[in-house]
Amino acid sequence: MWRGALAPIDDTTSLGFLDLMEIRFVDAFLEAGVSWKRIRLASHRAAVLFGVDHPFATRRFVTDGSSIFAEIGGDAADDPLLDLATNQLLFKRIVAASLVAGIEFSDAGVAARWWPMGRKHHVVLDPARSMGEPIVVVVGVATVVLAEAVQAEESVERVARWFDVSVAEVRDAVAFEAKIAV
Repeated sequence: MWRGALAPIDDTTSLGFLDLMEIRFVDAFLEAGVSWKRIRLASHRAAVLFGVDHPFATRRFVTDGSSIFAEIGGDAADDPLLDLATNQLLFKRIVAASLVAGIEFSDAGVAARWWPMGRKHHVVLDPARSMGEPIVVVVGVATVVLAEAVQAEESVERVARWFDVSVAEVRDAVAFEAKIAV
């Protein structure tokens, strides 16, 4: 549906951070009931409208489960939304909540960091740190390293001491890795 930011490596698809954000949005649109046809149309129109390669990696979209709407005004409740499939305008208060939970945006409105478990947890994907690998935010230890250490040692507390992180950070890393392993 889009051209990835990275070239394939050894004939394997490679994803950049913005590609991951686009996939996350497409998945959320599909889960909400939006058709592939509307997603492709919305992606193309939004790329042209906003002049960006990864339009779904911006803070501009909401859905009602059948279409995708772009915020074309500011943040006020009465600013219009554009239905990217029909080019019709409507107002925000009519449409379902935004899809940007857990994503931190740059001042330019582009996804900069993702908290996949929510901001109350310690796991973050940040392309500016550890090449975007999932890490615990304070010290930057990879979640996979902490999870594998817990599996080997069978002690969250011991692993927390070894890596000088909190027990909560280790538990979040283990929970995150268990979730993505499914």
